[in-house]
Amino acid sequence: MENDFIISDYALLPQDTFIYFSDAHNTTSWIDHFVSSFSVHRAMFNMEVLTECIISDHRAVAVSIECSHLPEFDEEVMEQGP
Repeated sequence: MENDFIISDYALLPQDTFIYFSDAHNTTSWIDHFVSSFSVHRAMFNMEVLTECIISDHRAVAVSIECSHLPEFDEEVMEQGP
């Protein structure tokens, strides 16, 4: 974790997970990721690759989030900008 970001899929999915499947080469890889703030990551309680949902060579990923555990959004901070 650096700068309060985390790669949530690495933390929540098994290490042998793959998101991409190449029919042409018969290979798999994990090239798509969920990058979230640590505070949003703590609200995630389930993540899964939807292997039965094939709409391209990239598999769909579903994530469940407990919204009551999300930090409050501060509009004043967002208006100030970087």
